Amino acid sequence: MASRSIEKLIPPFREKVEVLVERVSFELLIYCTGRSAWEQAKLYRQSRTKAVIDEKIRTLEKYGHEHLARILRDVGPQQGPHVTKAGPGESTHQYWRAVDGVPIIGGKPAWDVRKHKAQWQELGQVATELGLNWGGNWPKWSDYPHIQFDPTGNPLKLGWEGCILTEDDLC
Repeated sequence: MASRSIEKLIPPFREKVEVLVERVSFELLIYCTGRSAWEQAKLYRQSRTKAVIDEKIRTLEKYGHEHLARILRDVGPQQGPHVTKAGPGESTHQYWRAVDGVPIIGGKPAWDVRKHKAQWQELGQVATELGLNWGGNWPKWSDYPHIQFDPTGNPLKLGWEGCILTEDDLC
């Protein structure tokens, strides 16, 4: 289960998220901050074939990330829609450098981007003004709820440390 706590976000990002929540004209539900490698592996395995999973495992092993390859193997098959391009260790959520949030309109989450376009655009505008990277601006695959501290890039390739490995690490 992913964390919803903004307290563990890296301090400069946490400060910007707090400002973001204050500046938007609607309630913003932050529903994901940190995510373990186990949870990321489960999400990554959804909708992917065994061949694709095996290739990701080989790639992780090739570049010295045997512990992440083992996690991806050990979580086993998962069912569900395609929700991420990031495997274990590759998501900014796993380093406390991203949040997922949704506008609350009339007391309910406003997931429909077309129906609530103004709120989603405002979210993106304010995030961008704060120097954050909003997933709604991504050209190849828009991820409207996603906001991260850093430009896009694979944390493993960038050499980031501090990956959240287990659910216990979220506490």
